[in-house]
Amino acid sequence: MANVKLTWNDNSDNETGFYVYRRNGSRSTAEFMDGLEGDGAVSSADRVGTVTAGVGQFVDTEVEAGDFTYRVSAYNDAGETYCTSPSVVNVTVTG
Repeated sequence: MANVKLTWNDNSDNETGFYVYRRNGSRSTAEFMDGLEGDGAVSSADRVGTVTAGVGQFVDTEVEAGDFTYRVSAYNDAGETYCTSPSVVNVTVTG
């Protein structure tokens, strides 16, 4: 197992927090790239973490070797923003 540290710029001023998504094996990359669950893409099943307002980082501690695609979205009482552009991370586990 490996850790993946994700960082982003907090450009919102009214978020409750951020959801972090990682594409799971049951969803195609194309579906995951589309955006939010209502748009036929990212779903709560893809969510690997939540951080509070003002936090611009997350460490995913449940990662094995391979390529993973992540997205982040801000949320508040009014709903959830469209996700960030996807970022692909290649994880190599050594020794």
